[in-house]
Amino acid sequence: MINKSVCVVDTGFFVSMAEVLTKHFKKVYYFSPWESGYSKSQDLLIGSGLNGVERVKYFWDIEADLYIFPDYCFPDWQEKLKRDGKLVWGFGKTNWLEADRIALREWQEQNQLEVPAWKQFIGIDELKEGLKPDSYIKLSEHRADMETLKHYNDKCSEQFFDELAVTLGIGKHTQEFIAEKKIKGDTIEPGYDTWTIDGKSANKLLAGYEIKDEAYIGKWTEMKFLPKAIQEINNKLNTLFAKEKTKGFYSTEVIMPDQKTGYLLDFTARNGNPPFQLYMSMIDNLGEILWYGAQGQVVEPKLKALWGAVAIINSDFASHNQTPIQVTDEAKPFTFLMNKCIYEDMAYVIPKQGLSEIGAVVGLGRTLDEAIEHCKKNADGIQGYQLEIDIASLDKAKEVIKKGVRYGILL
Repeated sequence: MINKSVCVVDTGFFVSMAEVLTKHFKKVYYFSPWESGYSKSQDLLIGSGLNGVERVKYFWDIEADLYIFPDYCFPDWQEKLKRDGKLVWGFGKTNWLEADRIALREWQEQNQLEVPAWKQFIGIDELKEGLKPDSYIKLSEHRADMETLKHYNDKCSEQFFDELAVTLGIGKHTQEFIAEKKIKGDTIEPGYDTWTIDGKSANKLLAGYEIKDEAYIGKWTEMKFLPKAIQEINNKLNTLFAKEKTKGFYSTEVIMPDQKTGYLLDFTARNGNPPFQLYMSMIDNLGEILWYGAQGQVVEPKLKALWGAVAIINSDFASHNQTPIQVTDEAKPFTFLMNKCIYEDMAYVIPKQGLSEIGAVVGLGRTLDEAIEHCKKNADGIQGYQLEIDIASLDKAKEVIKKGVRYGILL
C-alpha cells in the first residue's frame, strides 16, 4: 500500500474506482458534484458509506497527495491543481479529443489519418436539409441531449427530430451537429484501452471488442501485435500526448473495412466504460501505476489474468428510483455499480439522468472461455428489482473475435 492520500473526482459513473483504491492508498477521498440552485439530497449520497472512503462535501476543503479524474470532466480544475504543484491523473485540457468531435476530425485530417466523410451543421433545420441517407449524427459534449443517431432516411428520423427540437428548445437553432457517412464494407470495430504518460505507455494494453450497451471481451496484449493501421493511430496520439504532457486512461474505437485501413471513430478521454472494470479487477499494482504515472514514470501492470469479460447490468426501475442491489461476497470484487452508496451494509444505486445502465460485472481467466464462465458465475450472485444482465451477449463477442482474425487481430 502507498502511504499517501488520493482524491477521486467523479460524476458518479466511476465511484467504484474509489473503493478499489482503498487497497492501494492509505487514505481515499471521493467527490462528486451535488450542488445546484435546487439541489437534491440524493446526489450527496453518491459515494457515501463506502468502506475506507471519505465522501467529500466541498472539494476545495481537502488536501490530497494525488488527484484522480476518471471522467473527462473538470479540465479547468485539473489544470489549476497542476499549476499549484499538485499531482494529477486525468486528461485535463486534452479532453477535447472526446468533448469536441469537430476538432477531433480536423486533427485527424491534419495528421493524415483516415477520416470518415463528415460535415458540420448548425441547427436542426440545416442538419435536416443537408443530411444524406445512411449517416450517423452526433453531438459534442451534450450526451444527455442525444446519443448517436443512425439516420436511414428522412421518414425514419422525422419523429426523432421533432422530439429533439423540443428537448433543445431555442438551442435547436444554434446546436452544432456532425454527420458522418457510414463506412461501407464488412467492417469490424476493435478498440484498445491503455494509459498515457506524456506520450509513453506500458508495453501491455487491453485490446478487445464491445457489444454496445451489452458486453465486452478483451485480452492483454502489446501494440506491436495489433494491425499497422491501429499502430499508426496510436503513434499520432502519442505525439499529441507528449506535446500536451497528458497523463491518464483512454480508450479508442476504430472501425476497419479491411486489413490495411483503420478509422478512429471515437476517442474516450477517460476510463472506458467498459472496460475500466477490468483494470480495477485485473491490475495488482494499480496504485503504483497511478502514483508514479502522475509523476511522469511508466510502470508496467502486474496482471492477475490474461482475458477479461464484462457484462452490463441494467434496471429500468433504477433509472428513476433509488434501488438496492444485493451482491454475494464472492461476486463483490467483480461487481462495479455506478452512482453507488452503502447504507446498513446494502448497496444502493442512485438514479441519474434516467439511465437504466447501472454498472457491470466481470469475469477473469487464463482463456476466453474461463473469463466468460467466471463472469456468468458472478452475475448469478447479483440481485435487484427489474435487474437484467445480458450474459448471452458475450457469445456475440466471441463471434466478433473470430471475424477479427481476418483483419489481422489475433487475440
